[in-house]
Amino acid sequence: MRGWVRARDSQIKMLDIDRLRRLADTGDIRAQTELGRRLLVGFGAPLAPVQGAEFIAEAARRGDGEALAQMSLLTGAGVLRPRNWDEALDYVLAAAERGWMPAQQELTFLSGGAGQDWRALRAQIDVSGWIRGANWDRVSATPRIALARGFATPRECAWMIARARPGLRRATVYDPDSGALVEASERTNSEVTFSLLYADLPLLFLQTRIAEATRTTTDCFETTKVLRYAVGEVFKAHYDFLNSDDGAMSRTLAVEGQRMLTVLVYLNDEYEGGETAFPLAGFKFKARVGDALIFFNTDASGSPDKLSLHAGLAPTYGEKWVLSQWIRTRQSAISFSPAQGGS
Repeated sequence: MRGWVRARDSQIKMLDIDRLRRLADTGDIRAQTELGRRLLVGFGAPLAPVQGAEFIAEAARRGDGEALAQMSLLTGAGVLRPRNWDEALDYVLAAAERGWMPAQQELTFLSGGAGQDWRALRAQIDVSGWIRGANWDRVSATPRIALARGFATPRECAWMIARARPGLRRATVYDPDSGALVEASERTNSEVTFSLLYADLPLLFLQTRIAEATRTTTDCFETTKVLRYAVGEVFKAHYDFLNSDDGAMSRTLAVEGQRMLTVLVYLNDEYEGGETAFPLAGFKFKARVGDALIFFNTDASGSPDKLSLHAGLAPTYGEKWVLSQWIRTRQSAISFSPAQGGS
């Protein structure tokens, strides 16, 4: 029976948007969930987040485990509703009780417990501990760079690597001529983008901790990425700020603001080489697992800081994993994007 259900779910996820919509209109609960997820971020469908959230909410009310898990993300991220961690965890609990395995894994991870008493595990989760602040030590005044040792725990880092590994693909760069994201020789590492279809509560807690530590808001966050560098893979020297001379970028700047901050959380340290280098500042950083580096891409006046030029150097042994979070100067709806382009 479970094999038949998995096969049918796979078939539903392969349907084009028109057939999926027709099936959802018949009341098919799995089709409602899948249609809602696609509309939410515009994945193979028009971007219609309000309508997508309505489909997901209806499927959740009818007890679909995946829809309940998706509701936990919408509630935890504060998307189209006020953020409420207790409600978000209750949605995860409901999804776990309906057999949704990713929700069960989240409860086990967040509680640090074991067993299948999902309510007991839910009761053990201390939200305040997950979103605690951090102390930064300045390591450079120009460009402005700071370091927080032990920003994430080794358990969190291992969780993020395990979550990222299946979705890895070749990283891209912005091509000003075409306005598209393209593969290029200056960037050879791989990455995964944690959109609202791929995120989870552990990531939302980590994002909130970053926002608290940087005195920003997650509404200004671009979509979080996890990057992997194998031996020899590199991201050559580049800037993270956006170029106002480019027409498409100038329009983006007008709506979403400048990419003011970059936060890197280093998820492992079992590699050699692979430093984050700032060649104009004469600074290289090799992290321990869980360390976080923050640097401003703008100067004190808000203008692009040319000294923020940086590179992800190639590991000579092992593989390097890092979570990359870009932070804009304005709140926007950029978190809806399924594939926005770390360092």
